[in-house]
Amino acid sequence: MKAKIKVGYLISYDYSYLMNSLESIYKYVDLIVLCYDKDFKTWTGNSFSIPETFFESIKKFDTKNKIKFYSDNFYIPENISNPMLSETFQRNKLGEFMGKGGWHIQLDVDEYVYDFKKMLTYLKKSAFLLKDPINKPYSLIAQVIVLYKKDKNGFYVINPINEDFYFATNNPKYIRARQTNWTCLYTNQKVLHQSWARDEHEIKQKLDNWGHKNDFNGDEYFKTWANINVNNYKNLIDFHPVEPKVWHNLVLLKYKDVKSLIKNASLLFPQQHTYSLLLNLKKQMKLPFLLKVELKIKKFLFEK
Repeated sequence: MKAKIKVGYLISYDYSYLMNSLESIYKYVDLIVLCYDKDFKTWTGNSFSIPETFFESIKKFDTKNKIKFYSDNFYIPENISNPMLSETFQRNKLGEFMGKGGWHIQLDVDEYVYDFKKMLTYLKKSAFLLKDPINKPYSLIAQVIVLYKKDKNGFYVINPINEDFYFATNNPKYIRARQTNWTCLYTNQKVLHQSWARDEHEIKQKLDNWGHKNDFNGDEYFKTWANINVNNYKNLIDFHPVEPKVWHNLVLLKYKDVKSLIKNASLLFPQQHTYSLLLNLKKQMKLPFLLKVELKIKKFLFEK
């Protein structure tokens, strides 16, 4: 079975980060959908703008005609106190627009899947999981490398890598952001997330408009973030705004820009061909990524 690979992005005020992400996946995927609010509203009701030059640059970049645009009303006034509901709504609508079948991947514009060729191999060799997405839905989980801050010295990066996220699914029905209720396959694929490594005004904009707006005190956390520098970053311990121990400490990677970091990411954080299965019974089984891995998974999951 051919594993059709589809990638969807939610486009908003931070559209300028998209190209770095597109460049890392474009030649490997079959379909890319850029999804944005038709009235240029965020989930919290604030207005943003996307210049026409952005759309022109995307059309110029899309030499293989893989990219589609999808706009609709995704700002829901009654959800303003809980913008995560609107984010989840938009992600489900995007999943519907991308159509049935294949692997559905949803990325933020500042998430960079470096060395995507290795993940492509994994997705194609796991194509048998696409046969019955209604009765046998699965999600693939990837690890995320969070870039916390950027200054003239380089990037301050979360260490160790303790976070993961729902990277792909054979059945795009989401219950919270990209989270699903399906059986999860934990891959060792890693994704760079520029996340907090932005200018101050962009961080304030993010805190005011994203789905996690009401999950913690953004104003207080901004002060912590703004004060980090080369002299004190090692003092920051267990500082994730919701689950402190997820972000244990910071390391400094001395790269002048994100393109340089993406280029060297495969050396710093090698992609691996292993994964685990998280079963409904909470039992995990580690398997090597071998040529016969399909048969092992089929026997383990499907034969009763």
